Amino acid sequence: METSKIPTIVAEKTRVTGDIAVAGDLKVAGHIEGGVIVSGKVIVAESGRIFGNVEAMEANIFGKVNGDICVSGLLRIEASASVVGDLKYESVAIEVGGKIRGSFQPLKEDEKKSFIEKHNNIVGDKINGLSVVRGSQEKVDSNVLENDMGETAHW
Repeated sequence: METSKIPTIVAEKTRVTGDIAVAGDLKVAGHIEGGVIVSGKVIVAESGRIFGNVEAMEANIFGKVNGDICVSGLLRIEASASVVGDLKYESVAIEVGGKIRGSFQPLKEDEKKSFIEKHNNIVGDKINGLSVVRGSQEKVDSNVLENDMGETAHW
């Protein structure tokens, strides 16, 4: 199943509580209180806040993340960013002014292979009991998050 070219967006003044898995890219301008697993790239805008661990293929952090970040490709920490947590990555770029409190560790080759395999499997599947959220070209309410208890959130 092919992922959408349009990213899933958590807009400003939007708060998501709970873990979220996204097939494709994710842009966070609002707040997420929970873990984030993304099969593509995650962008945390200056107004964006994530209170939980982040896993993605790539990440650009402009806002705040309180949690560990694991990226199988390039992790960019921009000047406006503030990260409290441990970082694992294939490569990292930190702009002057970016604030980080945590450890740095490049991914080992076997970790990277396992990581990529895991993220390739979230397309069209459930991961850790979460339905995968996808961006949609047709209508906004086609994005659905469902937990193990069958509760759904539509937006």
